[in-house]
Amino acid sequence: MKRRAVALLAAATLVAILGVGGGTVASAVTTRATISIGSQSIVPGQKLLISGSGWPVKTALSATLCGTDAIAGTADCAETTTVVVVAPRTGRVWAMMTTALPPVPCPCVILVTGITNLYTKKIPVTVVGAATAPVTRTTTSGEPDLRVANLRVVGGTTWASSFGGAAPRTLEFRVHNAGTGSETPVLLGRWGTGAHPTNVIKMPVMRALGAGQSTEVRAHFSLSPLSTGTYTVRVDILTVGFHEVASASSSTSTWPIALFIVGLVLLGLVLWGVSKIVLNRWRRTHEKEGVASEEELPAVAAGALPEHYNGLMALGAKVAAAGPAGVTTGEGYDPNDPTTQLE
Repeated sequence: MKRRAVALLAAATLVAILGVGGGTVASAVTTRATISIGSQSIVPGQKLLISGSGWPVKTALSATLCGTDAIAGTADCAETTTVVVVAPRTGRVWAMMTTALPPVPCPCVILVTGITNLYTKKIPVTVVGAATAPVTRTTTSGEPDLRVANLRVVGGTTWASSFGGAAPRTLEFRVHNAGTGSETPVLLGRWGTGAHPTNVIKMPVMRALGAGQSTEVRAHFSLSPLSTGTYTVRVDILTVGFHEVASASSSTSTWPIALFIVGLVLLGLVLWGVSKIVLNRWRRTHEKEGVASEEELPAVAAGALPEHYNGLMALGAKVAAAGPAGVTTGEGYDPNDPTTQLE
């Protein structure tokens, strides 16, 4: 029983070691994704509930309050109202937005943008006390010019991660606005295998960056338990109402050395146990064969000659032939005895 328990424990450990790897995104929710708000009439400063369902797991959504139908993107939005939410396994999302007056007159909308996809939706709202003016701008002021610099991943092996636990990491980089206007970056961080990692890193909500301004960003995350090998870490920068405008990537690795050592020790115990079992069976088999040969001994006592009997007879004949000529050797004969020779 002890050997069996050791074998099962070692097998489970080896399966865990061979099956380790980077985390992956779970299967997407198959229902149609929806998003809605708690009220169509907003008083600046109030809390507005934004909720939805049917979103694929780990989908990241950004929502913000904008004026002039958000035709100019970030420039039309109130940066302090921006909220970001990531869909859990249930596919249900919700966030509380603190409303404010938009920087430009209404018509106003809640602009919802899918950070991890190309989803965009405008939900019309009425902002109490906000000015209203016809939408006259038909073109934007140009694509934003945001850049990522000095991207690196900080963190190494810990006691827990060496035994297969989660490996903590810190993502550090700088965001620079090289454009001519103010922009509010929306950050998306991901880690995983390959060129397109799928595990979402929770990123901080950014404030507006004026032309030529930069800011340092730090985001904490952890590689999943039992992760082994090298993983890609990527940062994408988007702006509200726009698609991706900048990206950068780095890499990090984790190796659960202690877990591998434990697995090798258990494997050695299993092999040792198997060798003991085989050796014991071999010994029992040969012991049985030895007992059988001893049972054949009574046949010799009954008069059966051993296999080397003829050989002994031939040896005796040679000894007799080697004696003195004319003398018959027999029991008690000594060739050096003079009494015998006188006879």
